[in-house]
Amino acid sequence: MQALTVHTLKGAKQKVVVLQYPGLDTGASILVAPLFPASELPELEGVTPKVNLDGEDHLVAVQQLAAVQRKDLGPVVRTLADYEYPIANAINRLFFGI
Repeated sequence: MQALTVHTLKGAKQKVVVLQYPGLDTGASILVAPLFPASELPELEGVTPKVNLDGEDHLVAVQQLAAVQRKDLGPVVRTLADYEYPIANAINRLFFGI
C-alpha cells in the first residue's frame, strides 16, 4: 500500500491518509491519520498540514494517527504525494519537535 494515499474507511465516511512507508511490513495493520474539513478542526501550527481535496481545504490530523486494519481501508480515493514535505514535517514536529 502506497504512503500518502487517501482512503475512506469501510463502513464509515471518514477519510484517512496512509502515513506508513510502504516497504515496511507491519502485518495486518497500517498507520493512518484522519482528514477533516478545515472548518471542523482547529489548526495546530506545524502539526495539521492543510491539503486541498477537490477544491476544499482539509487538515491532516497527524496528532490523531492510529493503526487500522488494512482490510478496513477502502480503495484509493487519491494521493497526497504533492504534500509529502508538509506531512513529513508535521510528523517530525509531532515526534521530535523540529
